[in-house]
Amino acid sequence: MNDADSIPPLRDLWAVAAGSTDPTGLAAAAERLARAIVEGAGDGARAGIEGVGYSVREVTWPVRPEAGGGSFACPHPTLTLLRNNAVLLDVRTDYWDGSAWARIDGERLGRWSRFRMGSPGDRGYDLRLADEGERRAFALEAPALVAALRLGT
Repeated sequence: MNDADSIPPLRDLWAVAAGSTDPTGLAAAAERLARAIVEGAGDGARAGIEGVGYSVREVTWPVRPEAGGGSFACPHPTLTLLRNNAVLLDVRTDYWDGSAWARIDGERLGRWSRFRMGSPGDRGYDLRLADEGERRAFALEAPALVAALRLGT
């Protein structure tokens, strides 16, 4: 079995990245592959591919209560795949505390480890969503990443 057969979305991503001019299709394929890598590799997995750092990390994002008040870090961190400081899998969701909703407040994200011991404030949000160029680079680096993380072996 080769790496392309081990994680089915990888074949899809390669096909989209090979010649797609459709950013929406690329984003969807990249998210499918990133989700498969996160699920297969797990928390703390890391690899370097041609000078680029990939890691599976817990992240948080600011949410703001619907009833008003300041935003706060969502207390339900979620695993995602990072390419340097770019988030390849958007895992942000609204937060329900059992009695009220807090909605996603912007596009900022941060590593959960920076929030565990109290809020570092805005400086804690040091990540951003990947752009089209980063998703395309991820698509091209994906075979080496899958091999480095030993997925499908």
